Amino acid sequence: PAQAPAQAPAPASGVGRGSAGNLRRAAGLLADAVRLLPSVAPRQLARTDQQYALGGFAGLAGDAAALALAAPEVTGEAPAARALRLLEAGRAVLLAQALETRDDLTELRARHPELAARFVAARDALDRPSDGDAPLPDVGVAVGVGDPLAPDRDEQARTFAALLTEIRSREGFASFGLPPSLRELCAQAQSGHLVLVNVSRYRCDALLVGAD
Repeated sequence: PAQAPAQAPAPASGVGRGSAGNLRRAAGLLADAVRLLPSVAPRQLARTDQQYALGGFAGLAGDAAALALAAPEVTGEAPAARALRLLEAGRAVLLAQALETRDDLTELRARHPELAARFVAARDALDRPSDGDAPLPDVGVAVGVGDPLAPDRDEQARTFAALLTEIRSREGFASFGLPPSLRELCAQAQSGHLVLVNVSRYRCDALLVGAD
């Protein structure tokens, strides 16, 4: 069975002076904020706009992980395991979308070829550069209002999301295109332990991840 990450001791900082209740509340709020990050950069935005929007939240996942380690355990999950999940969730906002569009389709094609074909078509439509990725025209160059017959990116995103839901409802595909779970992350340490270092304004920690 996978081993939850262990936490290396770190010197206490200002965060340690807060009351247990305040720490729990702050840790919960920051964890909620990390979970909401995908809504800041929805798929219907151009990739450059997604990156710009997420730039305003740099360090959020690291702060959330730091408070998860500082707050008393309240969820039944080890603080180090919770911190690892928060770090991965924050890191993988754009990566998760890339995984959704570039997952290995071998098994899906073998078991559900029609779904696989629809997935590839929807993926390719969203992967095409949008107007938001194009360079700005020179000053004085007339700019049109766009092709009224061009596909609606919002509609494409909704179609793709519905298709992912349909795929994940099929037996054996519940995690299709999703970032790795905690167990899967631990499995990456089969050849040796992994060390993740988190540097936050509140504290610094090292998480030791093992597979055994």
